[in-house]
Amino acid sequence: MDFSLCYPSLLFKFIDYLEEECKLGHGGRLGYKDAISELIDFRKVNGASDGVLRKLSATELYIKRARKTVAKMMRLQWTQDLDVKH
Repeated sequence: MDFSLCYPSLLFKFIDYLEEECKLGHGGRLGYKDAISELIDFRKVNGASDGVLRKLSATELYIKRARKTVAKMMRLQWTQDLDVKH
């Protein structure tokens, strides 16, 4: 489990797969990213080694940035769908 959590590229390939193959929308992608963040928190609390903790911190940073990007994409989509101007 730590192997998967410590490599952001692997996680994002999984999320991209869900988006492309399973037609998962922005909200679903955010849900998966939130769930992965919760799993990382669980691993941190339950005694991961120092090396794993460092890698998990890096993964958390990538997820945080990706979450912001997806949220921006959602707002843009809503703006286009509703034809709302800021």
